Amino acid sequence: MRRVTLSYDEGVVTVTGGTNNRGDGLTLDGSAGDVMVEIPKFYYKSEVDGNYHRWWISPTTATGYSLFPAYVQRGGTERNHIYIGAFEASGYLDGSTFKLQSATGK
Repeated sequence: MRRVTLSYDEGVVTVTGGTNNRGDGLTLDGSAGDVMVEIPKFYYKSEVDGNYHRWWISPTTATGYSLFPAYVQRGGTERNHIYIGAFEASGYLDGSTFKLQSATGK
């Protein structure tokens, strides 16, 4: 997982990473885009044995493993990453349009 910013320009999303997974070097105030955490695609399998629930994860597919459902979105399209807000969501007006953002101190 790594901290990134997502910026949007005419329907094109640009993902920018920092100098490390922590996000060093990124602008975190929202002026360069939403501050998000990028989670790479993974596969999982689970097992229930009495009162025990076991989960295994893998970065690659293997026998008995399934793609985690969050990576299949919008019409069945498989995604290589999902993004979650790095900070609590806040709202703002962009002209007359209300938008949500993820940024520090908002």
